Amino acid sequence: MASETSDLNLSVEKNICVLGSAKVDLVHLNFGGEQAGVVARHVNRSNVKWLLDKFETDRCRRLEPQHWIPVIIQRTAFQQILRHNLMTNLSQPFPVAVNLPIDWKLQCLQGRVRKAAAAEWLDPNDQWWVVKFYDAGGLSPEALRSLQEYRDASQELSSGEICWNMMYHQQRGDEARVGEWLARWAGHPTYYRNFNQLQNGHRKIYLIRDALDKLHAFPGLWRSWNMGSLNFLLPMGCPEELSNGLGNIWKVWGRIMGDRPELLDADSVDSLEGRCPFLSKDDRDYIDDLFGEEGAVFPLFDKPEDRALLHQRLIQTETIIPSFRTFIKDAKQLDPIAKLLKRFQPPKYKGTVQDGMKRCYKQPDHDFYIQVSEVAHRREQNEKYYGFWAAYRQVVLSAMRHFFSLVPGSQPLKMHKVPSSRLQTNPLALWNQFANLSSSVGFVLRSTGPFVRGNGYMEGITGENNCSPDTDTTHPRLTCNGLKKWSISDCCGMTDGPSYFSDEKYLYLDNIYSHPGDVPQSQITSFAVKRNFMLVFFPQFERQQATSTDVIFKSNDISMHNAPEAVQPSIRVISPNIRAVLNTHNTSAQPSLSDIIVPTVVAHAPIAVTDVNMNNAQSFTQDAIHAAITEQYPGWCKMKINISPGEFAAYYKDIAPDLKHKYGVIFDTERSEITCVLNVDTIENPPWTMSDIWCATPLREGHLTIVAPMAVPSELRTAKLIFIGSTSRQGFQQRLLFPDYELKTLQETTTFPEFKLETEQWVLTSYGELLQL
Repeated sequence: MASETSDLNLSVEKNICVLGSAKVDLVHLNFGGEQAGVVARHVNRSNVKWLLDKFETDRCRRLEPQHWIPVIIQRTAFQQILRHNLMTNLSQPFPVAVNLPIDWKLQCLQGRVRKAAAAEWLDPNDQWWVVKFYDAGGLSPEALRSLQEYRDASQELSSGEICWNMMYHQQRGDEARVGEWLARWAGHPTYYRNFNQLQNGHRKIYLIRDALDKLHAFPGLWRSWNMGSLNFLLPMGCPEELSNGLGNIWKVWGRIMGDRPELLDADSVDSLEGRCPFLSKDDRDYIDDLFGEEGAVFPLFDKPEDRALLHQRLIQTETIIPSFRTFIKDAKQLDPIAKLLKRFQPPKYKGTVQDGMKRCYKQPDHDFYIQVSEVAHRREQNEKYYGFWAAYRQVVLSAMRHFFSLVPGSQPLKMHKVPSSRLQTNPLALWNQFANLSSSVGFVLRSTGPFVRGNGYMEGITGENNCSPDTDTTHPRLTCNGLKKWSISDCCGMTDGPSYFSDEKYLYLDNIYSHPGDVPQSQITSFAVKRNFMLVFFPQFERQQATSTDVIFKSNDISMHNAPEAVQPSIRVISPNIRAVLNTHNTSAQPSLSDIIVPTVVAHAPIAVTDVNMNNAQSFTQDAIHAAITEQYPGWCKMKINISPGEFAAYYKDIAPDLKHKYGVIFDTERSEITCVLNVDTIENPPWTMSDIWCATPLREGHLTIVAPMAVPSELRTAKLIFIGSTSRQGFQQRLLFPDYELKTLQETTTFPEFKLETEQWVLTSYGELLQL
């Protein structure tokens, strides 16, 4: 800690370096070149209004020395100012006005808020403030820091800005400066306690501390950080999930800012937080307007090409744009979930919620239970790490659906807007659903009953049976067209009562982690906000590095993401036409039986319809390939195919956009059959209308995402690829396309349908020919 003597020496040094004071027009005051690393007073509307109110009640007081703005300047530049004004010094006790060339800027160490408030308050012909000049060459780094960090009379720094400065000096091992900044939390003892808990890092709190350390690179984020929020964040016992949330902030803003995170300003964060321009047209228009106003966002970027790049990155941000404010609000949704999951643990358990769940998880034999509704489920084969990932998220989603009835003291917002009939719940019935799900996915539940609610709501079921499973299987949407005024509370934080009940039927694993890329509309839905919460705090599954044991396991399970329950050997079928061709071409050059493969019913065998020797078997090839098209009409054709779903999806992604006549495709994974569709209205007995059928379309990265059957026709009209299969036999698998989707082993001789307009017929064209189109 600095001594009184060192403080006195610092004061003497600053006084020696004073060159004088003067009245200067506001237009010449410049900010942004302060000592590297020390956060400055941010300018936002609340700060400016606070100071304007002070001007209103207590005058501007710009002549009082404590309100003067410190400026550093080289002596040569200071002499130029004197000569320009025909002066020899600026040492008068009363500051005088000086004129500066119009392009001159003075480097200020403080005063952003004072300048902004003065620009609004003062008469347009009286826009000046008093500055105090210091010799830049004579100030030590310590004196320069002292001038910049001196308490800004316009308003105290926020707890987040104080925390940022403490971290800055802590990273440099300057404990004396850390102590000075800690002293600014006087009157907030819990801030000290929370800060010390972060530093100690017990119970994996170090994960939160390390995530905050990474965000130190973005000074503009810290105005909305509140040290008081740790009062409920740390006891929650979810450091893994909270660090995921903080990591999402780092990931999103890192992508937006690129290699210039230090130029992110707090006002831009305030303007952009909670927006989702990738899905919401309203948000996109709003951001377009911000970039149309000079300096509305990212004022520290002045080059048009830099601003254009920032604009593009923002528009392409697929998640809700996060901030500390949205993070803290979203954590309030996590709190009742954590309280419910703690019921799995012994009373004296002190670890994290996630570690506790791992302790009571019993690994199934790689055949995992996936709930699709309160009354239905499917089975999925996957690698062993997927088991806990899926099980943990399923009980979290169940907690999201039912926390209001199972966790006392926790309820959605705006419950007064919910009809009283919806509040007539049976906690015991809901607890049994929760317990049954937990057991089904692999958890051993310690508690034998629900919490006892003391909220006065009816515990019996009367009127409508609201505890009965909702059988509405309408596909959830991420976007909608609405006229509701935008509010940040609608984009993050605790759910409200109406959407708590309306979204309940959608909160299942497939809808969260396998969702179609909806067409942007005016606004995002409440379900999209809940899905964003899950993806932020409980991210997508990532495949683990294989150990030697895993390699053995994988070799015994050919495709853990894709395989049906039993992988059948490849069955090669020879049509009568091909037998005739074989009899005709019985020569030494005759292709072997293994070279002539008609598409089969094998779903995942990496075998293609390979063209045979073109020089010696031309007529055979024509007969063979036409035999693969089993039905055809001008509006559609059907074809057997024996390449894997992943290979076909990779082909369709690369080639389909360039086809002369674009068509949608239905890939039947049960029959290894594709239907190419030019006119969806001409299809008789559409397969997607049958019972026991799931429908899905691939996302850009190759994962499948569920599509509602009623949406299939519109998808086909836009030349989309749709996979279908049986929900009771093979079941839906999100990673059905892997690993073949990434391998891209398709041969150029593989043939696919193409519609010839001149003959109004479907013919097969080789992959190699399509590549040359």
